[in-house]
Amino acid sequence: MNAFEIVFTLMTMITSFALAHLLNGFVILLRNAKKVQFSIVHALWSWIALAVLIGNWASFWQMRSVETWPSVIVLLILATATIQYIFCALVTPEMPVDEELNLSDFHTRSHRQYTIAFMILLTLSLLLNFILGGMKMYENWWHDSILTIVALLLSAIAVLANNYWVQLGVAFVNALIVTYYLTMSCNFATF
Repeated sequence: MNAFEIVFTLMTMITSFALAHLLNGFVILLRNAKKVQFSIVHALWSWIALAVLIGNWASFWQMRSVETWPSVIVLLILATATIQYIFCALVTPEMPVDEELNLSDFHTRSHRQYTIAFMILLTLSLLLNFILGGMKMYENWWHDSILTIVALLLSAIAVLANNYWVQLGVAFVNALIVTYYLTMSCNFATF
């Protein structure tokens, strides 16, 4: 194994746990669909978690030719992957036994927790982009950084505002940003 494969494998393991957590949460909601009240805002945040998870994992493919991985970068990648797992776990509600689950109420109660986790993820990603870009390890660092800054500012608005339309607008625009990021990151042109 080369250095990239070791780092990528470690990141993939943590990403896999986060993906499994999200998918399990989706399945539980589907199995209990009759007892779940849908929320478009929460659905958008769930999509944000899934899209950014896969997009971040896929973005590392661009660094497959890097031969030297300083420990600060490896530790920052692990911290980012760990926060990403926490974000995915916080956005996934637990299904109460013998009760209904209102996802709008869940969002109202819990959005600050998962939005702040998302903001921490964005902040770590921004730091990682600057370091990797400065070391010429990541080609699209400036592009991803612009998207990250916009999503970070929008997320700060979502933490501060309790208005439904603000929450919906922030979730919608962030969902568009991460969808774009996902499609750009998953463009595996060269193997």
